Amino acid sequence: MYRSVTRVYKVPPQARGDLQAFLDRLSKHIRTPIASISVRGDTIRVELSGTLSQIRESTEALRRFFEEYKVKVGKKVRVITFHKMENIAGTGAPIDALEELIKLKGFPARRRAKKSIETTAPKKVVEEAVRKLVEAYGKVRDERISSSAMKMVIVVSAYLELDPSQVIEEAMKMNILFKDSNGKIRTGYAWRGALREFMRAYRKEAKTEEGLGS
Repeated sequence: MYRSVTRVYKVPPQARGDLQAFLDRLSKHIRTPIASISVRGDTIRVELSGTLSQIRESTEALRRFFEEYKVKVGKKVRVITFHKMENIAGTGAPIDALEELIKLKGFPARRRAKKSIETTAPKKVVEEAVRKLVEAYGKVRDERISSSAMKMVIVVSAYLELDPSQVIEEAMKMNILFKDSNGKIRTGYAWRGALREFMRAYRKEAKTEEGLGS
């Protein structure tokens, strides 16, 4: 069974003068049947795909290679796809909603493709985020709610561990969500803007309540 891993390195100063020769030498340390090497600025991203033993052999060889240049390996970058979400939770949810939830948890995340993101968040953090997001999504996907409003609601629900119905109620009080003439729940914001506005208002209210209780 093939597995995939990503490793991130910094291009050593002494290799920048002849980068292509450095990359050619680096590639000779790879033992997996599938691999890709990309460079952006001072960062080299190496993606390996093969059996577990091939990956271990390659990563150990790369570690020794970069040790010659005193380069430390960057944190592991995980690629999360819609398919992986289904494997974790039994069903999927909007991948861009997962991206924003991971960011709220304090980890970098960015879209890699239409249905995938990459992040350095630990495996446990990703799996917990997926399960909570999917749980929230399951409660609202059949409701009369727009896609934008739904994404905001499920991210907030998963992050604050609130029932989606409570998030909708609070968001309506904040005038972030409203019902149109057909009774469908909508937001006048772009959904990420609605998310930021909800979190700002929620934190402000929580801080006020904390001050009153002290």
